[in-house]
Amino acid sequence: GNNTVKASKWMANFGASKLLTYLTHRSIRIALLPNPRFVGDATRQDEEQELMTDLESQLKEVVIDVIAPKLENSDGPAIAMALKKHVLNELNMDPNLVLLVSDRDDYLKAGKELGMLTCRLQAKNARRGNVTAHYTSPSVENVQEIVNEINGISFNTVLNR
Repeated sequence: GNNTVKASKWMANFGASKLLTYLTHRSIRIALLPNPRFVGDATRQDEEQELMTDLESQLKEVVIDVIAPKLENSDGPAIAMALKKHVLNELNMDPNLVLLVSDRDDYLKAGKELGMLTCRLQAKNARRGNVTAHYTSPSVENVQEIVNEINGISFNTVLNR
């Protein structure tokens, strides 16, 4: 119904399907995180959860490892806790092997403080955020190049040891 339309719009807007397919084919784990902006609006939060779930069923070739539940709070500690619990613990990941991709200062700050690599999504002409990320990408599709760059670096490091 109505949500399917929204989900496909959301995907089309962000070129997400291409990136998620690419990541899945390379066995890179994927976690989807809720938008803190919707905290306090239960309807929006439920819609968002449904969108994230729809995304997985629509993209046949994509494996989403974690869909983080809605946030109770939108402050820094709540966001850090969500990242710790739903990304690091659930996926049993070392933070330095995680690339957090977001257009939000709160996520980028929390990710950085946890020792994750960060990538800011920022349209070419958008105002700069207040948190400096390790990487900046003008679009979701472009994140693929950053993933390649990171993997290239770690791969070479392993070879040179």
